[in-house]
Amino acid sequence: MTTNTLNSTQTAVILGAIFLILGISIVLGIIANRKNKTAAQFVGAAKSWGPLATGLSSTAAMASGWLYVGTVGNVYMNGNLMAIYTYLSFCFSLGFLYVGKRVRAIAEIEEISTLGDILEVRYRDSGNTRKLRIFYAITIFIGCFSYLGAQISAGGGLMTYLFPEWSKFLGCAVIFGAVTIYVAIGGENGGLLSQAFQGAVMVVCGFVFIFMFLFEFGGFSALSAAIESSPTVTDAAGNSKTFSPMMMTAFGIDYTGVQSLTYLMCPVIGVACQPSALTRMYAVKKPQDLPRAGLTSAISQALVAFSAMSIAFAMLILVPTGQVPAVAVADQVTWSYIGYLGFGIQVITCAGIMAGIISSASMYMTVGANAIAIDLLGALNVKMNDRQKINISRAAIIIVGICGILMAALSSDTVAIIASLGWGTIMSITLPLFIIGCGWKKANCKGMTAAAFVAMVGNILGFVTTQLMGVVYPKQMPWYMWVIMLSVAVGVFVSIGTQKQSERLDPRVEAALSF
Repeated sequence: MTTNTLNSTQTAVILGAIFLILGISIVLGIIANRKNKTAAQFVGAAKSWGPLATGLSSTAAMASGWLYVGTVGNVYMNGNLMAIYTYLSFCFSLGFLYVGKRVRAIAEIEEISTLGDILEVRYRDSGNTRKLRIFYAITIFIGCFSYLGAQISAGGGLMTYLFPEWSKFLGCAVIFGAVTIYVAIGGENGGLLSQAFQGAVMVVCGFVFIFMFLFEFGGFSALSAAIESSPTVTDAAGNSKTFSPMMMTAFGIDYTGVQSLTYLMCPVIGVACQPSALTRMYAVKKPQDLPRAGLTSAISQALVAFSAMSIAFAMLILVPTGQVPAVAVADQVTWSYIGYLGFGIQVITCAGIMAGIISSASMYMTVGANAIAIDLLGALNVKMNDRQKINISRAAIIIVGICGILMAALSSDTVAIIASLGWGTIMSITLPLFIIGCGWKKANCKGMTAAAFVAMVGNILGFVTTQLMGVVYPKQMPWYMWVIMLSVAVGVFVSIGTQKQSERLDPRVEAALSF
């Protein structure tokens, strides 16, 4: 466990900076609540914001504890994954332009509160969408809750680093109790506005991380020099780490060629599949703002992604050269880096990392809660007026927030593992239903219902077989990659096999899909 050397005054200042961000976020949640005139705005921030707010919030929700804690640890352990993460930036632009214009056009047909409403409008012409929405709601909740747990775990890790005497539960509860409060107050509008602010904080802090790597630590030349002799570094506790020049190849030392190509394609498709992008596509106030929202996300994501890589690269200089002890646990790499920095930089670093963590947590909290409170209950024909929808959404957010804190505090898995489980689960349901469904007019209700069923059952079975039974899937690829491929294949082939000549899309839906 990495421990800090800060005195009580310094720790209090860092905690004050973190709570300043939280305090501003709570105020923004209150302000955004005044903007909520309908349940659609509270639940989904529908047609509420311009391209700057939606673009920054999309980046902030995507660049999370997974990036600043999970990815940093992964790169430190396995080497350069720059070839993967460089794709993240332009994926936002592609997603907003290709998928976003169709999703936003569907939002012009009817009032949209959630992604489940998009499914209803898109597929109801080819069958009853009740089962489709039930399978979707359950699967997306599982994925979002897993991702939420990863963010809370990362935030709890930062708090226990600052306060070693704190339990992980206390660290998680202090921060994410506040996050739950401001999200419950402002709903998705509050979450989006606070995420835009947190995204701006991340961009500013990102410049600091990049500057430190390039100028303070010597940049790529120092990185190459540090690891070219393949040193093995051992700390006082006996933890050792061997560094190899192969770590600086395109994919590092962890993946085979087949896996590398698979993972390379994941960010390209996966960004558009994430709720952080999909929900922002109908949050844009005007359809013509979509290109600018995508460009804002692309630029800010490029900077933030490289800033996280800069932390890992800096540690690949500091550890081989003996300036920082070897780190045995991936999730501790970021905190070890923070411990090496001067106090002023530590304040900025902790604030920026926490902004990334809580921004993503707030988004997955609302999407996961509303999948159950709105989508699942709606699919079960529970009728609610606007006030009832808002109240039940608030209650669900609070319950999901509390359960997320408990899960993160009790989990021993690393942030990268928990986040990847959530990422894979989400992608297995959103890729066929939204990406393929919005680009292929022949995708129908029966095909997508079958895909959603496969995604739901496959993710549950995959988790059970790997975590409880120790099953290793072919090519050593994660089980969720096979579930993603299977759900897509089933959705396509069942759609083709159940096509009827009489099936006709609503002309408005057909026009939306023709953009």
